[in-house]
Amino acid sequence: MFAHLKQECKRGKTPEEWVVIAEKLAEEHNGILPRPIWLEANGYKGLYACIRRCPSFFKHIKQDRKQRPIEEWVSIAEGIAKDHDGVIPRPRWLIENGYSGLARMMKENPDEFKHISQNKMIKIKPESLVPVVEKLAKDNGGILQKQCWLHSNGYSGVVAAIKRHPELFTHIQMERVIYRNLDEWVVFAEKLAEENGGVIRAGEWLNKNGHYGLKRMMKKFPERFAHIKQERENLSVDDWVVVADRLAVEHEGLLPHYDWLANNGYTGLCRAIRFNPDKFLHLLRDVRRRTPKAWVIIADKLVEENNGIFPTQEWLKKNGYGGLSCCVCKHPEFFKHIKRNKPCERVAKAA
Repeated sequence: MFAHLKQECKRGKTPEEWVVIAEKLAEEHNGILPRPIWLEANGYKGLYACIRRCPSFFKHIKQDRKQRPIEEWVSIAEGIAKDHDGVIPRPRWLIENGYSGLARMMKENPDEFKHISQNKMIKIKPESLVPVVEKLAKDNGGILQKQCWLHSNGYSGVVAAIKRHPELFTHIQMERVIYRNLDEWVVFAEKLAEENGGVIRAGEWLNKNGHYGLKRMMKKFPERFAHIKQERENLSVDDWVVVADRLAVEHEGLLPHYDWLANNGYTGLCRAIRFNPDKFLHLLRDVRRRTPKAWVIIADKLVEENNGIFPTQEWLKKNGYGGLSCCVCKHPEFFKHIKRNKPCERVAKAA
């Protein structure tokens, strides 16, 4: 529905150009410009940033702001804490999951939220982490999991402790060495490329899959990795067409949806398609412009696959169901029959 507008959303637009896009969006939404969370989720981050920088240009457009009093924010915070074992997550989690307003209110009005337990950064002595690491290794057959697994499962502090104080953990067998010399990184990169069709994926994909060290070494010593074919974010449009053709072949003739592309390190391809749609007309694409009723069918299937419980909003976004997450927030009445963790629904009701 909004594809013709998104094609216009290029970097470097002037406020006047963003105003035209905002007016068209408002017209499509009964005269009201959607909320910032909708703009960010639907590819209009540039518009939201411009509204924040130059609010005077958009005064004539009615905006769906829905400012909440502090009491409502406290109620939302209490609900989120209830869904997280009585402790409200860190500000970074709140921002990544659509609660940037709550994070801001908690920072500006800490006394209003002091009755809620908050997950704050605590300095831990490395010696106290040794039993934690020993238990992790014991639960994993006597071998400590990979660094990327530790990061993904909330043990970043363990990784940092092992790097800074390796002598404390020498008695623990690890699945792979956290530190590698340059030659070992080259061998690892060659193996990773072999597992991905002969190509090292783009830097964003490396980060999302826990290969921070490899990305850092490739940036620091590019000449050592020059013999390995690398897929970069700054490819030309024609190069991205080749990548898109390959992805379509790998997915039974259908180019994956934007959510999948973004989550798997192809944000550059997303931009190329958005700004140069004519180059990709020969491909069948998974567009997923679904109605709320169509999303309900998908939600019911997810519930069935997850033992009767609907996944969290965070899980939906990370696994390519961003559209479903937005639909649940915007149309909670369609999902009343589904048992789920409800921070998103609670926000909608409070609004």
